[in-house]
Amino acid sequence: MAEEFKKQREVRFIIWSILLTFISIGPVNAQLLWKVSKENHSDSFLFGTHHLIPNNLVKDIHGLEEAYQASTLIIGEIDINEMSDPSKVSYMSQAMIAPKDSTLTLILNEVELKHLNEVLQSFKDSQIPQEMLSLMNPATISTLLVTQITMDVIKQDYPEDKSQIGIDFIFQQRASQDKKEIKGLETLKFQTDLLYKSTSIQESAKQLMESIQCIDSNRDYVEEQIRQMNQNYIKQNLNKLYVESKDQSKDTPCPSFSINEKDWKKMVDNRNQTWISLLEQFLSSQTCFIAVGALHLPGSKGVINLLKEKGYTVEPIQSSK
Repeated sequence: MAEEFKKQREVRFIIWSILLTFISIGPVNAQLLWKVSKENHSDSFLFGTHHLIPNNLVKDIHGLEEAYQASTLIIGEIDINEMSDPSKVSYMSQAMIAPKDSTLTLILNEVELKHLNEVLQSFKDSQIPQEMLSLMNPATISTLLVTQITMDVIKQDYPEDKSQIGIDFIFQQRASQDKKEIKGLETLKFQTDLLYKSTSIQESAKQLMESIQCIDSNRDYVEEQIRQMNQNYIKQNLNKLYVESKDQSKDTPCPSFSINEKDWKKMVDNRNQTWISLLEQFLSSQTCFIAVGALHLPGSKGVINLLKEKGYTVEPIQSSK
């Protein structure tokens, strides 16, 4: 079971970035790769990732390979090596399971359970193991559900692309092979608590059923929203990605897929602020390649602006074409 969850965790690593899937002090260029510099520091690099986009779609970004090669320290949201620690994976696996007194069969009625199963069974090659469904924390199912939809959209749009997903992990895997140092800005435990323990089981179940209703009634809309976010990322349009992620339009047919200000602060702004003190330590000692979800970069409380407030120059690495 732990191994199965480990595999799912790798493809889920950014699902919140997709859902969150840019209001900034100044407009952010259409750019994913940035140079970070400061007097008496080596130049470092900041790259905005999309955790489910196939590697082939972004591997040729101008300057990306050179930035990785020049760096001695590879930084991600978490250190991938934590996924090899049985105790940490076990903690995550346990959090993904609902308490015995709050399983789905106890907190959902028969109609809701039937509806949930019907929607989940409508997916081909589902990432959600049916045999464990009744035991899962509702937040686990919600996360896997959005991952499933996103991966389905990617398969529809790029049916021939079989390249590896999870750009952040790809760079860390390479770093392990290349004997480069790897650091995480957060622990696996922190992310586990954030995803599966920061909301009550009852509230998570309510959100899950709202999502199920939305997908059942408006699947085309949901898929198109995800498709647009994917395209914004591939086109390196951070401004549009940010604005559309922050859109709180009341006329959306799927309010359950909108991110309210409270969740945005919890999932993005607060984490960005915590990361900055760690990044300052890392940036002061060596050349770093920082790969974090793209939505963490822009905005007045985004990593780019927070680094500027600390005296760093952060500028896009523009294509020479």
